[in-house]
Amino acid sequence: MKYKDLGFRAIYEQFCAFPLKDEMREDLMNYPGFNKADGMLCYGYMHPEEGLMLAVMAIGMLEGSDIQCFREPQEKIISMPPEEFENEEIITFKESDRILRMQYDDQIRALGNRNDVEYMRANRSITFIDELRDPRFIDDVPVELWRKDRDAETVMVRITDSDMDALIGQLRQEPKQDFGVHEGDEIRFVVFRNGQKRLTAYKDFDADTGYTPEQLEDGTILKEAIHRFRGDRTEKNLMGLLHILRDSQFYIPCQVAAEGAPSEDSDPDGVMMIPQIMKNIKDQYFLPVFSDLEEMGEMKDTCRPMRSDILSAIRFAKDSEYAVAGIVVNMNSELFFIGEDLYPVLRQMESGLTDVES
Repeated sequence: MKYKDLGFRAIYEQFCAFPLKDEMREDLMNYPGFNKADGMLCYGYMHPEEGLMLAVMAIGMLEGSDIQCFREPQEKIISMPPEEFENEEIITFKESDRILRMQYDDQIRALGNRNDVEYMRANRSITFIDELRDPRFIDDVPVELWRKDRDAETVMVRITDSDMDALIGQLRQEPKQDFGVHEGDEIRFVVFRNGQKRLTAYKDFDADTGYTPEQLEDGTILKEAIHRFRGDRTEKNLMGLLHILRDSQFYIPCQVAAEGAPSEDSDPDGVMMIPQIMKNIKDQYFLPVFSDLEEMGEMKDTCRPMRSDILSAIRFAKDSEYAVAGIVVNMNSELFFIGEDLYPVLRQMESGLTDVES
């Protein structure tokens, strides 16, 4: 298999072998057997300035899925950028990795991988963002900056930390527009996969200003956001809508199960509520939620509405005895469908609610 089909994890802190191209022999003249070898044993590491590199530990003769190495060089080890080998067949050594590490321990230490402190290795273990990573500088990802009255702008951000809600990174370049941040500043950003299955990292500065609970109370702002997204299905409009959903309160139609002490699944009077699960014409189950009582239509006469937030609604959908495909907001008018792919996005969003109207 070729290196470009496997990506950086096949070589980062791993041993591998590649064919030795003739144009590389001159660079390897200090390696024993440079004039007759046809393969190279390499080790991938992160150079502090050059990024991901391949250190040529030894050269030798390729034999199927193995390499018989000549003696290692007595002088400085040569390193090469991995893109020179992206179309070459790669051999990996998972079974013999421990033996190779013992054999080349001094050379590995000399590469300076001690600069890769534990938090850097932890960040590199986050696999779901691999398609965003720069192939050479694997800690760098493109992040879209969003703010009202400005065009979305993409900048490179170097990941420095992470938590349960977001990734944290340092801007590697100065934004062309005024977002209130500059090269070298640290930002928190979120990664999500949109409806087109494209992975996107973004920082929405508007979400930091937020709304007051009173502004969101009647559902008007939410319905405007749904209308805006339905008319222009951009990622910016989607994420703006999700931020409003995150902090909005909904009416969930329920059936009364029992009365008792108040709990998170009951109303303030202690009446136990079971959210109403519905089925569409495709025989898919969904949980309906409404921005206001008027949106419920006739359901408000046949069901008991429970006031709840979107995170609780997600829990109700996940805990249902039915295979609930998602949550439908305002199914009787301009609806918005929240599929399971958006659940983690909403969960990892921080609340943008403020106490005072701006």
